[in-house]
Amino acid sequence: MIKKVLISMLLLTLVLVGCQKKPSLNEMVNDDTNDANKQQETTDITNNDDSDQSTANDEAIERLKELEDSLAEKDKIIDDLKSQNEDLNKKLDEKEEEDKKSDTSTVNNGSSSSKSSTTTTSNTSKKYFRVIVGSFDKKENATKLKEELIAKKIDAYVSPSNNKHRVIAGTFSQMKNATKRKDLVDKAGYDSFIVSE
Repeated sequence: MIKKVLISMLLLTLVLVGCQKKPSLNEMVNDDTNDANKQQETTDITNNDDSDQSTANDEAIERLKELEDSLAEKDKIIDDLKSQNEDLNKKLDEKEEEDKKSDTSTVNNGSSSSKSSTTTTSNTSKKYFRVIVGSFDKKENATKLKEELIAKKIDAYVSPSNNKHRVIAGTFSQMKNATKRKDLVDKAGYDSFIVSE
C-alpha cells in the first residue's frame, strides 16, 4: 500500500512538472534580443558621455588658446605704452631743461647787450646735478629699476648716454637739492651718486 502511495505521488509530481509552461524557442530568442538591446543602450549612453566630455575638453582648450592670444596682445600693447611713456618722459625732461635755460636767459636778456652776451656764455656752462642710480647695457634692466623707484614714490627716468641706459632719479640746478634726492634714494635701499653735467 505504501508503494502505491509513493508511486502515485511520484506520478503526480511528474505530471505537475510536465504541465509547467516551457519557454518556446521564440521567447528564448526574444529574451536574448532584449538582453542585447539593453547592453547596446548602455554602450550608447557610455559613448555619448565620452563624446560630451571630449567636446567639452575641446571647447576648453580652444577657449584657453583664445585667452593666451588675448593676453599676448595686451602684453604687447602694454610694452608699447611703456615705451611711449619713456619717450614722453625724456622729451619732458629735455623741455624742462630748455625752459630752465630760456628762463635764465630771458631774465638776463633784460639788461644791456654786453651783459647779455656774458650771461649766454655762463648759461651754456651752467651745470646740472643728476642723481644717477644705475647704468645698464640693456634698456629693459634700466626700465625695471626706474619702475621700482617710481613704486617707492621716487621720480625717475631712463636716459641714454654713451651706449648705456642711465637711470636718473632727478636733475637739479642746485647741489643741495641733488643731495636731498640722493639721501632719499639711499634710504630706499639703492646706491646712487651725483654727477655734474
